[in-house]
Amino acid sequence: MINSKECEFISITVNNKLNSKELMSMVFSAFPVLTCIIEFLFASALTEKDDPPSILPTTLCSTSHTHLPNILIQSASFGNTLVSVTVNPEKGLVDEQLSVSVSGLKPEENVTVSATIEQSSKKRETVFRSFGHFKASVDGCVNLVTDPCLAGTYSGIDPMGLFWSMTQVVGKHGRIMTHDATKSLDYTVMVHPGHISQNSEFTSDIKPLATKLVPRSFMRSGVRKITVYHGRLRGSLFIPSDETTNRRRRQYPAVIDLSGSTGSLIESRGALLASHGFITLSLAYFAYEDLPSAITDVDFEYFEEAIEWLINHEQVSSEKGIGVLGTSLGGIIALYIAKECPQVSAVISINASPAFFVFSIRHNGKQIPSSPLECGSFELKDDGSLLALWKVDESKLFYFDETCRSKVLFLISGDDQVVYTSDYYLWFDKLTPAKRKDVEFVMYEDAGHLLEPPYTPLFNTCYAALYGRPTVFGGYPRPHAEAQEKSWLKIREFFAENL
Repeated sequence: MINSKECEFISITVNNKLNSKELMSMVFSAFPVLTCIIEFLFASALTEKDDPPSILPTTLCSTSHTHLPNILIQSASFGNTLVSVTVNPEKGLVDEQLSVSVSGLKPEENVTVSATIEQSSKKRETVFRSFGHFKASVDGCVNLVTDPCLAGTYSGIDPMGLFWSMTQVVGKHGRIMTHDATKSLDYTVMVHPGHISQNSEFTSDIKPLATKLVPRSFMRSGVRKITVYHGRLRGSLFIPSDETTNRRRRQYPAVIDLSGSTGSLIESRGALLASHGFITLSLAYFAYEDLPSAITDVDFEYFEEAIEWLINHEQVSSEKGIGVLGTSLGGIIALYIAKECPQVSAVISINASPAFFVFSIRHNGKQIPSSPLECGSFELKDDGSLLALWKVDESKLFYFDETCRSKVLFLISGDDQVVYTSDYYLWFDKLTPAKRKDVEFVMYEDAGHLLEPPYTPLFNTCYAALYGRPTVFGGYPRPHAEAQEKSWLKIREFFAENL
Protein backbone atom coordinates (compact mmCIF):
# COMPACT_ATOMS: atom_id res chain seq x y z
CA MET A 1 0.00 0.00 0.00
CA ILE A 2 1.52 3.39 -1.03
CA ASN A 3 0.85 6.35 1.29
CA SER A 4 0.26 9.98 0.31
CA LYS A 5 3.89 11.03 0.71
CA GLU A 6 5.01 8.22 -1.58
CA CYS A 7 2.48 9.29 -4.20
CA GLU A 8 3.70 12.89 -3.94
CA PHE A 9 7.27 11.76 -4.46
CA ILE A 10 6.42 9.56 -7.43
CA SER A 11 4.69 12.46 -9.18
CA ILE A 12 7.83 14.60 -9.14
CA THR A 13 9.91 14.92 -12.31
CA VAL A 14 13.47 14.68 -11.13
CA ASN A 15 15.54 17.60 -12.46
CA ASN A 16 18.72 19.31 -11.49
CA LYS A 17 17.09 22.66 -10.73
CA LEU A 18 15.01 21.33 -7.76
CA ASN A 19 15.95 22.76 -4.37
CA SER A 20 18.12 20.09 -2.75
CA LYS A 21 16.74 20.53 0.76
CA GLU A 22 13.17 20.12 -0.41
CA LEU A 23 14.09 17.04 -2.41
CA MET A 24 15.97 15.43 0.46
CA SER A 25 13.15 16.06 2.92
CA MET A 26 10.62 14.38 0.65
CA VAL A 27 12.88 11.45 -0.16
CA PHE A 28 13.75 10.73 3.45
CA SER A 29 10.12 10.82 4.53
CA ALA A 30 9.09 8.47 1.73
CA PHE A 31 11.94 5.92 1.41
CA PRO A 32 14.56 6.15 4.15
CA VAL A 33 16.01 2.74 3.33
CA LEU A 34 17.04 3.56 -0.25
CA THR A 35 20.26 5.29 0.69
CA CYS A 36 22.10 4.87 -2.59
CA ILE A 37 19.35 6.54 -4.60
CA ILE A 38 19.11 9.38 -2.11
CA GLU A 39 22.84 10.02 -2.33
CA PHE A 40 22.63 10.16 -6.11
CA LEU A 41 19.78 12.69 -6.09
CA PHE A 42 21.52 14.79 -3.47
CA ALA A 43 24.78 14.90 -5.42
CA SER A 44 22.98 15.64 -8.68
CA ALA A 45 21.02 18.54 -7.19
CA LEU A 46 24.11 20.15 -5.67
CA THR A 47 26.33 19.94 -8.73
CA GLU A 48 23.62 21.31 -11.09
CA LYS A 49 25.12 19.40 -14.00
CA ASP A 50 23.02 18.44 -17.00
CA ASP A 51 24.40 14.92 -17.12
CA PRO A 52 24.12 12.62 -14.16
CA PRO A 53 27.16 10.71 -12.88
CA SER A 54 28.12 7.93 -15.28
CA ILE A 55 28.90 5.48 -12.48
CA LEU A 56 25.18 4.76 -11.88
CA PRO A 57 23.04 2.49 -14.07
CA THR A 58 21.19 4.30 -16.82
CA THR A 59 17.84 3.28 -15.37
CA LEU A 60 18.69 5.31 -12.27
CA CYS A 61 20.35 8.14 -14.15
CA SER A 62 17.43 8.96 -16.41
CA THR A 63 15.92 12.39 -15.77
CA SER A 64 12.57 10.88 -16.60
CA HIS A 65 10.49 9.53 -13.71
CA THR A 66 9.49 6.45 -15.72
CA HIS A 67 12.02 4.02 -14.19
CA LEU A 68 12.73 5.43 -10.77
CA PRO A 69 9.25 5.15 -9.25
CA ASN A 70 8.94 1.48 -10.36
CA ILE A 71 12.13 0.52 -8.56
CA LEU A 72 11.07 2.35 -5.43
CA ILE A 73 7.62 0.72 -5.38
CA GLN A 74 9.05 -2.78 -5.76
CA SER A 75 11.50 -2.24 -2.91
CA ALA A 76 8.81 -0.85 -0.63
CA SER A 77 6.51 -3.74 -1.46
CA PHE A 78 9.25 -6.25 -0.60
CA GLY A 79 9.92 -4.53 2.71
CA ASN A 80 6.27 -4.54 3.66
CA THR A 81 5.71 -8.27 3.08
CA LEU A 82 7.99 -9.74 5.73
CA VAL A 83 6.17 -12.88 6.87
CA SER A 84 6.23 -13.55 10.60
CA VAL A 85 4.75 -16.05 13.06
CA THR A 86 3.44 -14.83 16.41
CA VAL A 87 2.80 -17.14 19.37
CA ASN A 88 0.89 -16.01 22.44
CA PRO A 89 1.91 -16.54 25.15
CA GLU A 90 5.55 -16.82 24.14
CA LYS A 91 6.24 -18.99 27.20
CA GLY A 92 3.80 -21.42 28.76
CA LEU A 93 3.14 -24.95 29.94
CA VAL A 94 2.65 -27.94 27.67
CA ASP A 95 -0.94 -28.32 28.88
CA GLU A 96 -1.93 -24.69 28.26
CA GLN A 97 -3.61 -23.41 25.10
CA LEU A 98 -1.73 -20.98 22.92
CA SER A 99 -2.54 -18.95 19.83
CA VAL A 100 -0.56 -19.04 16.59
CA SER A 101 -0.95 -16.38 13.93
CA VAL A 102 0.83 -15.47 10.69
CA SER A 103 1.12 -11.97 9.24
CA GLY A 104 2.77 -10.36 6.22
CA LEU A 105 1.28 -12.72 3.63
CA LYS A 106 -0.19 -11.67 0.32
CA PRO A 107 -3.95 -11.05 0.32
CA GLU A 108 -5.79 -14.38 0.21
CA GLU A 109 -2.54 -16.29 -0.27
CA ASN A 110 -2.60 -20.08 0.12
CA VAL A 111 -0.10 -21.30 2.71
CA THR A 112 0.78 -24.43 4.66
CA VAL A 113 1.46 -24.09 8.38
CA SER A 114 3.34 -27.01 9.94
CA ALA A 115 4.69 -28.00 13.35
CA THR A 116 7.54 -30.44 14.01
CA ILE A 117 9.02 -31.96 17.14
CA GLU A 118 12.15 -34.09 17.32
CA GLN A 119 13.39 -36.42 20.06
CA SER A 120 16.67 -38.27 19.70
CA SER A 121 18.26 -40.94 21.84
CA LYS A 122 21.12 -43.39 21.49
CA LYS A 123 18.71 -46.00 20.12
CA ARG A 124 16.50 -44.01 17.74
CA GLU A 125 15.46 -40.69 16.29
CA THR A 126 11.79 -39.78 16.45
CA VAL A 127 10.17 -36.95 14.49
CA PHE A 128 6.50 -35.99 14.66
CA ARG A 129 4.91 -33.48 12.30
CA SER A 130 1.55 -31.91 11.61
CA PHE A 131 0.41 -29.54 8.87
CA GLY A 132 -2.60 -27.55 7.81
CA HIS A 133 -3.72 -25.73 4.67
CA PHE A 134 -4.90 -22.15 5.17
CA LYS A 135 -6.02 -19.18 3.07
CA ALA A 136 -4.88 -15.77 4.24
CA SER A 137 -7.32 -12.93 4.81
CA VAL A 138 -7.43 -9.83 2.59
CA ASP A 139 -5.01 -8.31 5.12
CA GLY A 140 -2.54 -11.15 4.54
CA CYS A 141 -3.07 -12.80 7.94
CA VAL A 142 -3.84 -16.31 9.21
CA ASN A 143 -5.06 -16.92 12.76
CA LEU A 144 -5.19 -20.56 13.86
CA VAL A 145 -7.60 -19.68 16.65
CA THR A 146 -10.33 -18.35 14.34
CA ASP A 147 -9.48 -19.52 10.81
CA PRO A 148 -10.45 -22.96 9.52
CA CYS A 149 -7.83 -25.48 8.50
CA LEU A 150 -8.91 -26.52 4.99
CA ALA A 151 -7.02 -29.83 4.94
CA GLY A 152 -4.07 -31.53 6.57
CA THR A 153 -3.54 -33.63 9.69
CA TYR A 154 -6.69 -31.98 11.04
CA SER A 155 -9.47 -29.81 9.63
CA GLY A 156 -11.84 -27.10 10.80
CA ILE A 157 -11.31 -24.49 13.50
CA ASP A 158 -9.18 -25.79 16.38
CA PRO A 159 -6.62 -23.54 18.15
CA MET A 160 -4.49 -26.54 19.21
CA GLY A 161 -5.13 -28.79 16.21
CA LEU A 162 -1.61 -28.26 14.91
CA PHE A 163 -0.22 -29.82 18.09
CA TRP A 164 -2.47 -32.77 18.92
CA SER A 165 -2.72 -33.94 15.28
CA MET A 166 0.98 -34.73 14.87
CA THR A 167 1.94 -38.03 13.26
CA GLN A 168 5.29 -39.75 13.15
CA VAL A 169 7.31 -39.07 9.99
CA VAL A 170 10.76 -40.33 11.03
CA GLY A 171 11.06 -43.68 12.80
CA LYS A 172 8.21 -46.04 13.57
CA HIS A 173 5.97 -46.78 16.54
CA GLY A 174 7.53 -44.05 18.63
CA ARG A 175 6.24 -42.00 21.52
CA ILE A 176 7.16 -38.62 22.95
CA MET A 177 8.50 -39.31 26.45
CA THR A 178 10.11 -36.86 28.84
CA HIS A 179 12.74 -38.27 31.17
CA ASP A 180 13.95 -34.81 32.25
CA ALA A 181 11.16 -32.33 32.93
CA THR A 182 13.59 -29.42 33.29
CA LYS A 183 13.92 -29.46 29.50
CA SER A 184 11.21 -27.89 27.39
CA LEU A 185 9.28 -29.54 24.59
CA ASP A 186 10.38 -27.59 21.51
CA TYR A 187 8.08 -27.28 18.52
CA THR A 188 9.19 -25.73 15.22
CA VAL A 189 6.35 -23.93 13.46
CA MET A 190 6.92 -23.16 9.76
CA VAL A 191 4.95 -21.38 7.05
CA HIS A 192 5.36 -22.57 3.45
CA PRO A 193 3.90 -21.05 0.28
CA GLY A 194 1.04 -22.94 -1.34
CA HIS A 195 -0.70 -26.08 -0.14
CA ILE A 196 1.84 -28.89 0.25
CA SER A 197 1.24 -32.37 1.61
CA GLN A 198 2.86 -34.52 4.26
CA ASN A 199 4.17 -36.80 1.48
CA SER A 200 6.52 -34.06 0.29
CA GLU A 201 8.20 -34.30 3.73
CA PHE A 202 8.82 -30.54 3.60
CA THR A 203 12.18 -31.06 1.91
CA SER A 204 14.90 -28.42 2.03
CA ASP A 205 14.21 -27.30 -1.52
CA ILE A 206 10.84 -25.94 -0.36
CA LYS A 207 11.94 -22.77 1.39
CA PRO A 208 9.68 -21.62 4.26
CA LEU A 209 8.35 -18.08 4.37
CA ALA A 210 8.79 -17.98 8.15
CA THR A 211 9.99 -20.19 11.01
CA LYS A 212 9.26 -19.93 14.72
CA LEU A 213 10.59 -22.00 17.64
CA VAL A 214 7.83 -22.65 20.19
CA PRO A 215 9.17 -23.99 23.52
CA ARG A 216 6.62 -25.29 26.05
CA SER A 217 7.56 -26.18 29.61
CA PHE A 218 6.57 -28.93 32.01
CA MET A 219 7.59 -26.91 35.07
CA ARG A 220 6.05 -23.58 35.93
CA SER A 221 8.49 -20.94 37.09
CA GLY A 222 9.41 -21.63 40.72
CA VAL A 223 8.65 -25.35 40.68
CA ARG A 224 11.52 -27.32 42.19
CA LYS A 225 12.78 -30.73 41.10
CA ILE A 226 14.59 -32.89 43.65
CA THR A 227 16.25 -36.14 42.65
CA VAL A 228 15.11 -38.90 45.02
CA TYR A 229 17.82 -41.34 46.02
CA HIS A 230 16.52 -42.40 49.43
CA GLY A 231 17.28 -45.97 50.49
CA ARG A 232 16.15 -48.01 47.52
CA LEU A 233 13.64 -45.37 46.32
CA ARG A 234 14.39 -43.82 42.92
CA GLY A 235 12.50 -40.98 41.31
CA SER A 236 11.99 -37.24 41.12
CA LEU A 237 10.06 -35.05 43.54
CA PHE A 238 8.40 -31.93 42.14
CA ILE A 239 7.42 -29.20 44.60
CA PRO A 240 5.16 -26.28 43.61
CA SER A 241 6.40 -22.71 43.76
CA ASP A 242 6.45 -21.50 47.35
CA GLU A 243 4.43 -18.29 47.37
CA THR A 244 4.49 -17.67 51.13
CA THR A 245 6.54 -14.85 52.62
CA ASN A 246 7.11 -16.33 56.09
CA ARG A 247 9.95 -18.65 56.98
CA ARG A 248 7.78 -21.74 57.22
CA ARG A 249 7.30 -23.31 53.83
CA ARG A 250 3.80 -23.90 52.56
CA GLN A 251 2.34 -27.42 52.57
CA TYR A 252 0.64 -29.03 49.57
CA PRO A 253 -1.44 -32.12 48.81
CA ALA A 254 0.76 -34.94 47.51
CA VAL A 255 0.53 -37.50 44.72
CA ILE A 256 2.63 -40.47 43.58
CA ASP A 257 2.73 -40.87 39.79
CA LEU A 258 3.37 -44.31 38.27
CA SER A 259 4.09 -44.97 34.59
CA GLY A 260 3.28 -48.24 32.83
CA SER A 261 5.13 -51.27 31.50
CA THR A 262 7.71 -49.08 29.76
CA GLY A 263 9.49 -48.81 33.07
CA SER A 264 12.25 -46.22 33.53
CA LEU A 265 11.41 -42.76 34.92
CA ILE A 266 8.98 -40.48 33.08
CA GLU A 267 8.71 -37.03 34.64
CA SER A 268 6.33 -35.05 32.43
CA ARG A 269 3.05 -35.68 34.28
CA GLY A 270 4.58 -35.25 37.71
CA ALA A 271 6.10 -31.90 36.79
CA LEU A 272 2.80 -30.66 35.34
CA LEU A 273 0.88 -31.72 38.46
CA ALA A 274 3.35 -29.75 40.57
CA SER A 275 2.80 -26.79 38.28
CA HIS A 276 -0.86 -27.00 39.27
CA GLY A 277 -0.26 -27.15 43.02
CA PHE A 278 0.44 -30.81 43.93
CA ILE A 279 3.70 -32.11 45.36
CA THR A 280 4.31 -35.06 43.06
CA LEU A 281 6.69 -37.98 43.32
CA SER A 282 7.39 -39.44 39.89
CA LEU A 283 8.37 -42.89 41.08
CA ALA A 284 10.46 -45.31 39.04
CA TYR A 285 9.94 -48.94 40.04
CA PHE A 286 11.74 -51.08 37.47
CA ALA A 287 14.10 -50.83 34.47
CA TYR A 288 15.81 -47.77 35.92
CA GLU A 289 19.33 -47.43 37.31
CA ASP A 290 19.82 -50.08 40.04
CA LEU A 291 16.14 -51.05 40.29
CA PRO A 292 15.00 -54.52 39.13
CA SER A 293 15.04 -54.98 35.38
CA ALA A 294 11.86 -57.12 35.39
CA ILE A 295 8.48 -56.30 36.92
CA THR A 296 8.28 -59.77 38.52
CA ASP A 297 11.23 -58.83 40.75
CA VAL A 298 9.49 -55.76 42.17
CA ASP A 299 7.93 -56.11 45.63
CA PHE A 300 4.94 -54.21 46.97
CA GLU A 301 6.88 -53.10 50.04
CA TYR A 302 8.80 -50.73 47.75
CA PHE A 303 5.60 -48.71 47.19
CA GLU A 304 4.78 -48.77 50.91
CA GLU A 305 8.20 -47.24 51.56
CA ALA A 306 7.52 -44.53 49.00
CA ILE A 307 4.17 -43.70 50.62
CA GLU A 308 5.75 -43.48 54.07
CA TRP A 309 8.58 -41.28 52.81
CA LEU A 310 6.26 -38.88 50.98
CA ILE A 311 3.78 -38.54 53.84
CA ASN A 312 6.61 -37.51 56.17
CA HIS A 313 7.96 -34.82 53.86
CA GLU A 314 7.87 -31.44 55.58
CA GLN A 315 5.89 -29.78 52.78
CA VAL A 316 3.25 -32.49 52.36
CA SER A 317 -0.21 -31.83 53.75
CA SER A 318 -1.26 -35.38 54.63
CA GLU A 319 -4.23 -34.89 56.99
CA LYS A 320 -6.54 -36.29 54.30
CA GLY A 321 -3.99 -38.78 53.03
CA ILE A 322 -2.14 -38.78 49.70
CA GLY A 323 -3.07 -39.69 46.13
CA VAL A 324 -1.75 -42.19 43.61
CA LEU A 325 -2.05 -41.91 39.82
CA GLY A 326 -1.11 -44.71 37.44
CA THR A 327 -1.41 -45.60 33.76
CA SER A 328 -1.77 -49.19 32.49
CA LEU A 329 0.50 -51.38 34.67
CA GLY A 330 1.01 -48.38 36.94
CA GLY A 331 -2.77 -48.13 37.21
CA ILE A 332 -3.05 -51.74 38.34
CA ILE A 333 -0.44 -51.09 41.03
CA ALA A 334 -2.30 -47.89 42.04
CA LEU A 335 -5.49 -49.92 42.55
CA TYR A 336 -3.63 -52.50 44.62
CA ILE A 337 -2.23 -49.67 46.73
CA ALA A 338 -5.78 -48.42 47.31
CA LYS A 339 -6.69 -51.91 48.54
CA GLU A 340 -3.73 -52.26 50.91
CA CYS A 341 -2.72 -48.79 52.13
CA PRO A 342 -5.06 -46.76 54.38
CA GLN A 343 -2.76 -43.69 54.11
CA VAL A 344 -3.94 -43.32 50.49
CA SER A 345 -7.24 -41.50 50.10
CA ALA A 346 -7.49 -40.87 46.34
CA VAL A 347 -6.48 -43.19 43.49
CA ILE A 348 -6.78 -42.67 39.74
CA SER A 349 -6.41 -45.62 37.38
CA ILE A 350 -5.99 -44.83 33.69
CA ASN A 351 -6.98 -47.79 31.50
CA ALA A 352 -6.17 -50.44 34.07
CA SER A 353 -8.49 -53.03 35.60
CA PRO A 354 -7.95 -54.45 39.11
CA ALA A 355 -6.06 -57.57 38.03
CA PHE A 356 -2.50 -58.31 36.93
CA PHE A 357 -1.86 -59.95 33.56
CA VAL A 358 0.78 -62.71 33.35
CA PHE A 359 3.41 -60.56 35.04
CA SER A 360 2.83 -59.29 38.57
CA ILE A 361 4.72 -57.87 41.51
CA ARG A 362 5.49 -59.68 44.77
CA HIS A 363 3.75 -59.06 48.10
CA ASN A 364 4.96 -60.59 51.36
CA GLY A 365 7.45 -62.64 49.38
CA LYS A 366 4.89 -64.15 46.98
CA GLN A 367 3.78 -63.22 43.47
CA ILE A 368 0.35 -61.63 43.37
CA PRO A 369 -1.98 -63.92 41.34
CA SER A 370 -2.35 -62.83 37.72
CA SER A 371 -4.47 -63.72 34.71
CA PRO A 372 -2.69 -66.39 32.63
CA LEU A 373 -1.50 -66.03 29.07
CA GLU A 374 -4.58 -67.89 27.84
CA CYS A 375 -6.71 -64.86 28.80
CA GLY A 376 -5.13 -62.81 26.05
CA SER A 377 -6.05 -62.74 22.38
CA PHE A 378 -3.11 -62.03 20.07
CA GLU A 379 -2.98 -60.96 16.44
CA LEU A 380 0.07 -59.99 14.42
CA LYS A 381 -0.76 -57.11 12.06
CA ASP A 382 0.61 -56.63 8.54
CA ASP A 383 2.97 -53.87 9.72
CA GLY A 384 4.51 -56.20 12.33
CA SER A 385 2.69 -54.69 15.30
CA LEU A 386 0.93 -56.85 17.85
CA LEU A 387 -2.70 -56.56 18.84
CA ALA A 388 -2.83 -57.99 22.38
CA LEU A 389 -6.22 -57.62 24.03
CA TRP A 390 -6.61 -58.95 27.56
CA LYS A 391 -9.69 -60.43 29.18
CA VAL A 392 -9.29 -60.87 32.95
CA ASP A 393 -9.59 -64.15 34.76
CA GLU A 394 -12.40 -63.34 37.22
CA SER A 395 -10.72 -65.35 39.93
CA LYS A 396 -7.68 -63.06 39.76
CA LEU A 397 -9.59 -59.79 40.32
CA PHE A 398 -8.87 -58.10 43.64
CA TYR A 399 -11.54 -56.12 45.52
CA PHE A 400 -11.77 -53.34 48.08
CA ASP A 401 -13.03 -54.26 51.51
CA GLU A 402 -14.30 -51.97 54.27
CA THR A 403 -10.77 -51.13 55.41
CA CYS A 404 -10.14 -49.32 52.12
CA ARG A 405 -10.65 -45.58 52.67
CA SER A 406 -9.71 -44.45 49.18
CA LYS A 407 -11.92 -42.80 46.61
CA VAL A 408 -11.18 -44.39 43.24
CA LEU A 409 -11.54 -42.88 39.78
CA PHE A 410 -11.33 -45.05 36.65
CA LEU A 411 -10.54 -43.20 33.43
CA ILE A 412 -11.50 -45.57 30.61
CA SER A 413 -10.89 -45.23 26.87
CA GLY A 414 -13.60 -46.62 24.63
CA ASP A 415 -11.15 -47.76 21.94
CA ASP A 416 -8.55 -49.17 24.31
CA GLN A 417 -6.96 -52.10 22.44
CA VAL A 418 -5.27 -53.51 25.56
CA VAL A 419 -8.05 -54.01 28.12
CA TYR A 420 -11.68 -55.08 27.64
CA THR A 421 -13.89 -52.28 28.93
CA SER A 422 -16.51 -54.82 30.08
CA ASP A 423 -14.10 -56.06 32.76
CA TYR A 424 -14.52 -52.86 34.78
CA TYR A 425 -18.26 -53.36 35.14
CA LEU A 426 -17.84 -57.06 35.90
CA TRP A 427 -15.65 -56.08 38.85
CA PHE A 428 -17.89 -53.18 39.93
CA ASP A 429 -20.97 -55.41 40.17
CA LYS A 430 -19.26 -57.53 42.83
CA LEU A 431 -18.43 -54.62 45.13
CA THR A 432 -20.50 -54.05 48.24
CA PRO A 433 -23.04 -51.21 47.96
CA ALA A 434 -20.97 -49.16 50.40
CA LYS A 435 -17.79 -49.45 48.31
CA ARG A 436 -19.58 -48.71 45.06
CA LYS A 437 -20.17 -45.18 46.36
CA ASP A 438 -16.40 -44.66 46.48
CA VAL A 439 -15.85 -45.66 42.84
CA GLU A 440 -16.39 -43.50 39.76
CA PHE A 441 -16.11 -44.48 36.08
CA VAL A 442 -15.53 -41.95 33.29
CA MET A 443 -15.60 -43.29 29.73
CA TYR A 444 -14.06 -41.51 26.73
CA GLU A 445 -15.41 -42.91 23.49
CA ASP A 446 -12.91 -43.57 20.66
CA ALA A 447 -9.90 -42.66 22.81
CA GLY A 448 -6.85 -44.95 22.92
CA HIS A 449 -4.96 -46.67 25.73
CA LEU A 450 -2.39 -43.93 26.42
CA LEU A 451 -4.17 -40.91 27.88
CA GLU A 452 -1.46 -38.26 28.25
CA PRO A 453 -1.65 -34.57 29.26
CA PRO A 454 -3.40 -32.33 26.70
CA TYR A 455 -2.20 -31.46 23.21
CA THR A 456 0.24 -34.35 22.88
CA PRO A 457 -0.32 -36.59 19.84
CA LEU A 458 -2.16 -39.89 19.75
CA PHE A 459 0.26 -42.82 20.01
CA ASN A 460 -1.89 -45.42 18.32
CA THR A 461 0.90 -48.00 18.03
CA CYS A 462 3.99 -47.91 20.24
CA TYR A 463 6.90 -50.15 21.08
CA ALA A 464 6.04 -52.15 24.24
CA ALA A 465 8.93 -53.56 26.25
CA LEU A 466 6.55 -56.10 27.75
CA TYR A 467 6.19 -57.83 24.36
CA GLY A 468 9.44 -56.70 22.78
CA ARG A 469 7.62 -55.34 19.71
CA PRO A 470 5.27 -52.54 18.62
CA THR A 471 1.82 -52.91 20.16
CA VAL A 472 -1.54 -51.49 19.11
CA PHE A 473 -2.99 -49.11 21.72
CA GLY A 474 -5.98 -47.83 19.75
CA GLY A 475 -7.73 -44.48 19.50
CA TYR A 476 -8.76 -41.90 16.89
CA PRO A 477 -6.96 -38.53 16.78
CA ARG A 478 -9.70 -35.95 17.42
CA PRO A 479 -11.73 -37.83 20.10
CA HIS A 480 -8.48 -38.90 21.73
CA ALA A 481 -7.35 -35.26 21.87
CA GLU A 482 -10.67 -34.26 23.44
CA ALA A 483 -10.33 -37.11 25.96
CA GLN A 484 -6.85 -35.99 26.99
CA GLU A 485 -8.03 -32.44 27.58
CA LYS A 486 -11.09 -33.51 29.60
CA SER A 487 -9.32 -36.26 31.57
CA TRP A 488 -6.48 -33.94 32.58
CA LEU A 489 -8.98 -31.48 34.04
CA LYS A 490 -10.80 -34.37 35.76
CA ILE A 491 -7.55 -35.63 37.32
CA ARG A 492 -6.80 -32.26 38.88
CA GLU A 493 -10.37 -31.76 40.10
CA PHE A 494 -10.49 -35.24 41.65
CA PHE A 495 -7.27 -34.78 43.59
CA ALA A 496 -8.22 -31.25 44.66
CA GLU A 497 -11.53 -32.54 46.03
CA ASN A 498 -10.18 -35.60 47.84
CA LEU A 499 -6.80 -34.41 49.09
